Amino acid sequence: MGALHWYLDLTTHFKRQYLLVGVFTLAAGWLWGDRRWRHGLLSVSLLCIALNLVEIVPWYVPQPASASSPAVPLRLLHSNMLVRNRHYDSVIALVRDVKPDIAIFQEVNAGWLTALEAIRDQLPYSYAEPNAVGFGNVIYSALPLEQPSVKFLGQTKVSSIVTRVKKGEKTVTLLTTHPPPPIRPALFQSRNQLLAGIAPYVRSQTSPVILVGDFNVSLWSPYYKRLEADSGLRNSRAGFGILPSWSPRLGYRGWRFPLTTAC
Repeated sequence: MGALHWYLDLTTHFKRQYLLVGVFTLAAGWLWGDRRWRHGLLSVSLLCIALNLVEIVPWYVPQPASASSPAVPLRLLHSNMLVRNRHYDSVIALVRDVKPDIAIFQEVNAGWLTALEAIRDQLPYSYAEPNAVGFGNVIYSALPLEQPSVKFLGQTKVSSIVTRVKKGEKTVTLLTTHPPPPIRPALFQSRNQLLAGIAPYVRSQTSPVILVGDFNVSLWSPYYKRLEADSGLRNSRAGFGILPSWSPRLGYRGWRFPLTTAC
């Protein structure tokens, strides 16, 4: 139903919350429900629980390894900085602690580009969108970046960065993008056009592709499901759970919801 209207697409974010509400109403109906309507409440609650478990449980099922040759570990760090954020030291400390091979930052402006110069001793190679003053993407890497460039995928003006990276004998194509949030019809359309443009690009590559970014889409959106199906990419959450992350302002993790960030 999320494909019918942008309001309906927004409702796909809350599968975990629907499940929690279903469990609560089931318990409430069982313990305190009036006998006249208890049966109906319990039936609706069980249906709500079942419909959402079907969407959530598969993310916790361990996934078999699909690599045909020994894997080469590649540690990635991704962060949406939030353009108004000025906690430069916290991000630099995170890079020092995580020690990634590659760090990808989004919503980077001139202030962030200046502050992130501090991590060049650890990640000397970088590529930023030209004139990144507001919602730019930037990649910092301990490995050389081969042919980094800005791409415009789909029928949209939203830019993405693509580069090739080699570690050991393995070469991968790294694609990072940040579609706009679907908070009004024009932005909803732009996000969907960009997501639709990713799959053909991925299929055209001869090396494995890693897609990283804040995609502003839920795991259960029909537009995200179509991206996975058409591109052949697999979400890095698979087998580890839904890992709800947005928004930290909600406090209790049970009320947060997962935005897709890596495939």
